[in-house]
Amino acid sequence: MSDVLSAADEAVLQRRGFLRGGALLAAAAGGAVAASATSALPASAAPLPFGGASITIPVPPQRLLDTRSAEGLKAIVASSKGALDSKNRLKGGAWIDVAVATTAEDPELDLVAVFVNLKSLASTKGGSLVVSEPGEKPTGTTVTYRKDETTTNSAFVGLGTTGDSYTVRIFATSTSHVTLDLTGGELFFDSSVPVIDGRSAKRTSATRLQKAVQAVER
Repeated sequence: MSDVLSAADEAVLQRRGFLRGGALLAAAAGGAVAASATSALPASAAPLPFGGASITIPVPPQRLLDTRSAEGLKAIVASSKGALDSKNRLKGGAWIDVAVATTAEDPELDLVAVFVNLKSLASTKGGSLVVSEPGEKPTGTTVTYRKDETTTNSAFVGLGTTGDSYTVRIFATSTSHVTLDLTGGELFFDSSVPVIDGRSAKRTSATRLQKAVQAVER
């Protein structure tokens, strides 16, 4: 890939980087990004400096990953070497990248972060899982569990891309089965376009997100 990005490419990268940072700050503040005093947008659709806004879209829970079955592994698009054991559990010290949604189904759908439920099952010993944007392992954890204990936690996670898929990365500190469910997404939209019916716009966005998720082979 060329080291020289076009102005449009740079704008997209800047926009997504800003949204991810703002989305994570929003999660820390209780899930809402405050709108400016002069904005006509609600707090859940806060204005951004490049003429866009982010909006949180809840969706019915969608299973993305389940290492207990061969079918449940189909969304793994990358991994560390030998990441799974003979029972398809994620090994301690290993990671996998899981496809959340396709970027090809709806090119105008700009997904920047997701809400997920992460679960550990049948672990060989106590440990932890963390789900994050693909990259270096974070210092924090998402789920901490005891041996053979089923434990679940929720997370708000930035996204990377692998091929034509939006992806998240799951790290394990000890060997464990893992499930991952999607419960919502943070979408970018052009705030310069008037929204006549906010509820209708949310329903439409939710449908578009679900179609992009379902387009990933699982």
